[in-house]
Amino acid sequence: MESIYRTGNETVDQLSQMRITGNVIPSAWYQTIRKESGKPYLNAIVILADIVYWYRAAEVRSEGTGELVGYKKKFKADLLQRNYQQIADQFGISKRDASNAIVELEKLGVVKRIFRKLNMGGIIIPNVLFLALDVEVLKRLTFPKDGEPDGGKDGIDRREEGRAEYGEKEAGEGKNGEKAVSYKEIGIKIGRMDGHKRERGDSREEQRMAEVKKLMIEWRSMRERSY
Repeated sequence: MESIYRTGNETVDQLSQMRITGNVIPSAWYQTIRKESGKPYLNAIVILADIVYWYRAAEVRSEGTGELVGYKKKFKADLLQRNYQQIADQFGISKRDASNAIVELEKLGVVKRIFRKLNMGGIIIPNVLFLALDVEVLKRLTFPKDGEPDGGKDGIDRREEGRAEYGEKEAGEGKNGEKAVSYKEIGIKIGRMDGHKRERGDSREEQRMAEVKKLMIEWRSMRERSY
């Protein structure tokens, strides 16, 4: 009689004897974590998978019986401490790529960057990066509503809010008492032209670049007047 632990496929049987652990990437993330071009943001996806791994509890088992007695967190502090260079080295990408991917995850609302000062033996180290994980947003990215690729309306709203926050400079007072400029409208205009390019192809690329250049000159001019 054939063992119940054998499937009839030698490769499957051999693999079933291996305990593979580590990062897990839900297939839904390839739909819910995307670049502006619409393609999956692979750097952000693999980095999020690593962050989730660290926030998954580790099992604590009895040395005598091997029974599960509880769970513990994998990191020492109250939040996961990482830096861009660590992430870059781990995944074979540049430090800038690692930083951009973390910023995109923060725009989505699933990760929040927190910078702290640490006292290491009397030496103060500023701007140490910690990463917080929002489980509710993670759920929406992992289990999209009604099969919608962006996690439903809530997911889209959170993404747009995050991008608006990073694309907008709040108005203040300039050096001459004039109201400082808000650049959100310019950012929206450029974003719309990007969308137009994707829809209509590259035939109007030259005109688009001229419009972008004009907007950037306007942006710099307003910025100079606000200081």
